[in-house]
Amino acid sequence: MEYGSVLELDNILKYKIPEKENIIELPFMKGIKDKYQINFYQSGRNAIEELYVYLKKQGFRKAIIPDYVCQTVKDAILRAGVEVAEYSVSKDFEYSIEGIEKFIEEKCSVYICHYFGRPLSSEIIATLRKWKTRGIIVVEDITLSLLSESKEGIGFGSYVLGSLRKWFPIPDGGFLYSKEHALPMKVNSNSVSNYTNLYLMVQNLKREYIDGECQDKALKNVYMGYYKQSIEELFSDYKIYPMSEWSYNYLSNTSVEEIIEKRIKNYDRLYNKLGLCEGIELPDKRVNGFLPFGMVLFATDRDNLLEYLISKNIYCNVHWRLGSKKENPDLEYLSKRIITIPCDQRYNEDDMDYIASIIREWSEIYV
Repeated sequence: MEYGSVLELDNILKYKIPEKENIIELPFMKGIKDKYQINFYQSGRNAIEELYVYLKKQGFRKAIIPDYVCQTVKDAILRAGVEVAEYSVSKDFEYSIEGIEKFIEEKCSVYICHYFGRPLSSEIIATLRKWKTRGIIVVEDITLSLLSESKEGIGFGSYVLGSLRKWFPIPDGGFLYSKEHALPMKVNSNSVSNYTNLYLMVQNLKREYIDGECQDKALKNVYMGYYKQSIEELFSDYKIYPMSEWSYNYLSNTSVEEIIEKRIKNYDRLYNKLGLCEGIELPDKRVNGFLPFGMVLFATDRDNLLEYLISKNIYCNVHWRLGSKKENPDLEYLSKRIITIPCDQRYNEDDMDYIASIIREWSEIYV
């Protein structure tokens, strides 16, 4: 068995053309009676760039963003021609209101991330709402907490955006949503990028590899070759593309509720199985309604743990290797220690028991 990495294609029937035009509804959108608008893009990165191009045309020339965020976020905003100012995030993923406020000016935006299913404090939410009344645009990135639901705690931004492709077995997908403001015009194109075509190939081949009980190493080499090509395409082609029909059909046909249920069971099982483990610091317990992208751990020797997990066919994300800054010593702490363990809908509680046993095994050997 192999854990993590590319989400292989799910049941191919999920890719059938929907019998009717279903509305793709994310959990934070439930119960919203007011009209809202939503655009779908190839990626969250596309959604960010398209939004900031649109905001710049309306005179918004400054984006205040967290220093702890994927570099692609900052790059997308800069490509849009918008100035960036960075504020510090603590190692507990807390925001400093004063740290943000010192950059605030007329016609600016504040970019907020929901980190790994961790609820924002009531204080920061109240402050963001207050800033909105002053005409400041609040951009809410829910990528790392996409399937979370909270009436007051998520989905309150002037704009809400995120990546879909990281959570589902789809080749592409990002979105931009608002119930308060107009959106950029939808991308008028039926074409998809070469990245999407390559990634769909990767997912097909990985499905075949998994179905063959991970025995065909030659097949793995083939799909990893396509994977490398797909990533090269993603980071060389910066055009704005729509989400593909493949992804739209999947999201229209699938049961998000079932996926949420599986992820919650897996996350809670893994959390409870790890318990007190030397060399590992667990996050706070999951809060009802909030669902992290994966199980975030802080390891004293993260890179050694990462190598050990790979040797056991467990492939983990690192969010993110950002180095250090004098202004924020916590950034180095996060960059050196953080690792995200897979516990998504592909797996069951037995899989979580196995992953937990490998992490504990590492702890006993190396700590």
